[in-house]
Formats: sequence, structure tokens, C-alpha cells
Amino acid sequence: MVDVIGVAVIVAVVIGVDVIVVGAGAAGLGAASCAGAARLHTIVLEAKERVGGRAFTDERVLGYPFDYGCHWFHSASHNPLAQLAEHAGYPLASPPVPGWVSIDGRRASPLSTSASWRTDAEAHIDTISRFGADGLNLAASSFVRPQGRWADAFSGWFAMLNGTGPENVCALDHSRYDATGENWVTPRGYGAFIAECFAPLDVRLGCAVRRIDL
Repeated sequence: MVDVIGVAVIVAVVIGVDVIVVGAGAAGLGAASCAGAARLHTIVLEAKERVGGRAFTDERVLGYPFDYGCHWFHSASHNPLAQLAEHAGYPLASPPVPGWVSIDGRRASPLSTSASWRTDAEAHIDTISRFGADGLNLAASSFVRPQGRWADAFSGWFAMLNGTGPENVCALDHSRYDATGENWVTPRGYGAFIAECFAPLDVRLGCAVRRIDL
């Protein structure tokens, strides 16, 4: 018996089904798409009533597409998703530069934000990448211990970039990320693109997987 967290792909002992993918986030949908391309009968089980996982575009609250979760196509010039988005009619563009950052409810000056917390955070990122490049297959949190004024800022920033905290990210995998600085967005919405791109897949919504018996 295996508890399921995130995305898992298993061979299903179900007549007529070759593969079951648990989780209809971008990774799960991509896995299902690859399985389908290999002519395997594949279904996707998703606990929520929508697909996309962290990729979710809402058009109702503000009256225009707004991504609550992920919205950047990182390293866009050689990101396969960016190519798929443009082909599907989702134009890409460089995001606007943020106007300011608020700290404790007060508007921070550009000097106090960019020169302080970002320098501190990027030093931690460099440390993680350096150990990962040496082949150390351990959690990123094994190599950094953020303390002081910017500890919470680093934890939040890291989670925003990776979808989870440094305790759940492998330093080796982190070091393999090829960052070009081309972080593009689509005005139509990242989540909307994910939902449309993988719409042909057989996704069963409202199907929460609690455990898998092997």
C-alpha cells in the first residue's frame, strides 16, 4: 500500500486501461500525453473539479485573465511548453517589471528590496546549485540555513519558483535547471493554455486517490 502525493504513473490492473495517471497538473497531463502518444490507453484521475494543478487562470473576478498560480514560461526560447503555447494561439511576451515590494505594509525602496533580500536569496540559490553540480543527491535544505531578516523572504521566493520548499527539492535536479532569464507570460493565461492544450485527454475529475495497493 502506497500513499500518493503529487503525480504518480502506475500500470493499471484494469481491463482496457494500460496506464492511470494520478494528478492532472501540468506534469500529470504531460505524462498522460506521452503515454497516449505511445498508444497506451490512459486515464487521468484528478481530485479537484478542474485540471491544471498550480496552473489556474481565473477570468471572472477581475474581468480579465489572471493566473493565481504559475504564470511564467521559464527559459522560454527552449521551453517546449512555450512552443506549444504559441502554436495554440497563446502569444508570449516579457512580463512587466514589478512596481514595488511592500514590507510590513510599507512600500520598500528599490535599494532595500533588490540590493538586500535578493542578494541574500541568490547567494543561497548559488550554494544549492554548487553542491548539486557536485553530484550531491540531497534535499536543497541540506545546504542552506536561511536566518535573519530575509529568511522568510527566501523561503517564500524558493517555494514560488519551485512549487514547494527546499526540503522537497533535490539539489542535483536544481543544479540542472538551465535558466536563461527569459521568463515570458501569455496574456490569455498559463492555466487556460494548460487546460486547452490537454483537453483531449481522458481526465476523471473529482476522483481523489487516497492510496495505491500494489
